Amino acid sequence: MDFLKEQLARLVYDYSIKGKFADEQFFNTAINLCIEAFDIKDYVKDYKAISDKDKERFAGYNIGTRKITLDILKQRNAVLERINVEKRAGISSSTFETCLKVNIDVVNSIIHEIMHACQYKKCLQDEDDIQRELIELSFPKNLSIVRGNKLSKKMIEYYKILDALENDDVFYASIPAERMANISGLEFERDISKLISSSKKEKIDNYTDARLLLGKIQSYSDYSPTAFVKSINESIKKEIHIPHETSDISVIERRLKRLSKENDLSLDDRLFLGFPIAVDEEREIKRKVVELKKRL
Repeated sequence: MDFLKEQLARLVYDYSIKGKFADEQFFNTAINLCIEAFDIKDYVKDYKAISDKDKERFAGYNIGTRKITLDILKQRNAVLERINVEKRAGISSSTFETCLKVNIDVVNSIIHEIMHACQYKKCLQDEDDIQRELIELSFPKNLSIVRGNKLSKKMIEYYKILDALENDDVFYASIPAERMANISGLEFERDISKLISSSKKEKIDNYTDARLLLGKIQSYSDYSPTAFVKSINESIKKEIHIPHETSDISVIERRLKRLSKENDLSLDDRLFLGFPIAVDEEREIKRKVVELKKRL
């Protein structure tokens, strides 16, 4: 992926140094580079720079049509609003930095949706590992439909409840597949910022480091996001009388901790998957974020 990151960094720099925001040509170039690098031509057969379907979200991947959409204008405006909020907090951005923040954010979103395509590929091509198990939990309806499974009336009812729950920001951010895609996008954003060798980028490296760390601990509280989602899913199954295993968070947490130990998962691995982390580990990440923000 190093070569891909270098190409994306060059694209971001070329636009930013000219004071340009990502446009349709930027989108088309970036997404084609990603499709080639991740070898997912069979899973991304179409893409569009303006989303005309989902008015609530900036971007999306549809496994049915195998299409990625991204509303560049809406995304740009969201980043500019974030920059205004930062300005009021004392974090200023030059024209170059403003363009850089917008453009790497667009790359972030493209990578996010590319990751979803990769996740479906993992499940549908039977790559069996911990990630696949979490992805199966994240996309039960879509995977059932793509596989041609016959859905019972109760399962359809269950899927409708899950669809409604996705309108809740905390629930949505906690879905394992969303969490993994979010962190992957932020990692690309961070890595690209470090590849841009320009004195004009000021403190962007600290900025993207802080965003990545915040993304890694997003939704963590008394238990991991994965357990949160699993608990809700299983509770819903119980309510509508679909066979289930357990909705006991402590049981799920013990299993996740056991899996972490059996697979010798590092802190970064556990954060990526949404597995339990220790209180002191979370505290140390928050300390690092505070230090990075002070440098801004």
